Amino acid sequence: MARPAKAKVKEALTNHMKQRGVKAAHIEDMVEDYMSLYDTKTQLLRDIKQRGAKVMVYMANGTGNLKTNDSLQDFLKVNSQMLRILETLGMDPSKAKALNGDEAL
Repeated sequence: MARPAKAKVKEALTNHMKQRGVKAAHIEDMVEDYMSLYDTKTQLLRDIKQRGAKVMVYMANGTGNLKTNDSLQDFLKVNSQMLRILETLGMDPSKAKALNGDEAL
């Protein structure tokens, strides 16, 4: 049975830190922050897939306007913060290699 992607990501982050010999409370906390952002990113992507990149917003007078889904902008901010955490942890996502056919981190 395949493990969920979230479990694989957390394991990869934890293993990376162990390989580097880093074991500090603030680093473990940073990994937990990353995983919280992972959950947020997943929720934002779900909203974008369900409602789309543009959403209809209705005004008090009943007229509707098409506007960018706020989740799209939030997704970009969350993704950027996740990349910053990876950099802080000493990981370069552009150089990551896939393990056992799984997507790289």
